[in-house]
Amino acid sequence: MESDKVVIIVQNSSGKLFVHQRSADKETFPLPYGLGAGGHVESGEKPIQAAKRELKEELGIGPEPESLFSIRFESNEFKHIVHVFKALYNGGVDSSEEFKWGRWMNIEEIDRLVDDNKLCPDTKILYEKWKNEYLYGNNNF
Repeated sequence: MESDKVVIIVQNSSGKLFVHQRSADKETFPLPYGLGAGGHVESGEKPIQAAKRELKEELGIGPEPESLFSIRFESNEFKHIVHVFKALYNGGVDSSEEFKWGRWMNIEEIDRLVDDNKLCPDTKILYEKWKNEYLYGNNNF
């Protein structure tokens, strides 16, 4: 069964992205790294509503997310559509309960995670698309 998920890429004014390591007790992808915040779109919820909720629940922040793109991700275990948003935010992030680890990272540090195969598989795909189209492409973050 296909489900809808949201991922919000959170970037600060220095160009760094918030990166977290998923906790060991996560049902899917325990311990790899992810970007920003994200999760499932609840029944009756629109993706933008889920993005706002996830930012508050996972990071304790409330910037207004902006829709970027959607991608379909399939693996042997599941299929989902990932709605990707951006949020600009400067300040502290309270992610102590949601993640094992989290901090602001520059693009070179995130690229090393990609090279070392440490990003969640769906995150890797959306990160590459974001980097090509929004960081280095014609679309501006």
